[in-house]
Amino acid sequence: MSAQRKSGDTILAAARVRAEANGAVAPIADRYEAKARTSLDPATPRTAGGELVPADDFATTTLPAILDTLANPDAVAADASRNRLDLAKEAGCLEMGLDTADTIRASDGLERMLAHQLATARVAAMKAAVAMQQHLEEVGRTRGPSRQAACVEAERMARAYARLTGSFQAGMQTLQRVRSGGRQVVVVQHNHIGEGAQAVVAGSVTGGLRLGDGVGVKGISGDQPHAPCSCDRLRGAFAAPRCGARRRDKGSCRQPAMANGRCRMQGGASTGPQTPEGLERSPRSTWKHGRYSAKAIAFRRRLARTVRDLRAATRMVEEQ
Repeated sequence: MSAQRKSGDTILAAARVRAEANGAVAPIADRYEAKARTSLDPATPRTAGGELVPADDFATTTLPAILDTLANPDAVAADASRNRLDLAKEAGCLEMGLDTADTIRASDGLERMLAHQLATARVAAMKAAVAMQQHLEEVGRTRGPSRQAACVEAERMARAYARLTGSFQAGMQTLQRVRSGGRQVVVVQHNHIGEGAQAVVAGSVTGGLRLGDGVGVKGISGDQPHAPCSCDRLRGAFAAPRCGARRRDKGSCRQPAMANGRCRMQGGASTGPQTPEGLERSPRSTWKHGRYSAKAIAFRRRLARTVRDLRAATRMVEEQ
């Protein structure tokens, strides 16, 4: 079966003919472009996702025909539809792309391309997640350099998964902006409070209430009598003793102090092991394998000394 010439090639040929004509009348170029822009039959069938069905055996035998109508399609639209399907098939997301286009009810080529991009990002993200899981399972089975390499690959796949899911979410937001025209809808709700009733609503924020000692607190404006500012309680909170521990920036900690004089971050209630049993149990809590314990190090030193002595004795015997 001979390959059908694409409309893009036809329009490109028309542009070249006009360029060679150098501004003169080019009937051949007009015929080429008219052929590419000729409207197709309004009854041209469409497949899932709103794509046109090309007139060849590939599309008619492999794609499920979910029929729809297209207003004034031309050869350019048909070739663009075929290209979208081919690219989606090569990317491994043809079925998901068509289902996504049906789900969002894509109305034009731009939304169909966006649907295919969303499907591609989704498929790639799931494949990256599968690869990440495989590397993580390999981490549990191996040791040494192989385990380190598996950890590196798992981390790479995790970053790829995060980027792909971010692209998918950005595509969803793009679709919403395209359909809304970039407009934002602000809903203003009016609450009517009857006499004797109470309601908690947000009041306007003033420039700040100074409580002294260089401390500023945001307060509620005076036109909201139902939400008074508890200034006395705030003064009591700021008057609490401070921790005063030395920070890494050479300043002093300003967190409220506990009964022991330190804050919850600089020194809590725990004082560490104090009893003999606790002091004996503390080293064992961090015990791993004992390779670097005092006994193990002393044993390895004695063993190395013995090996050196044996080698020296062996050399002496050989020299005699």
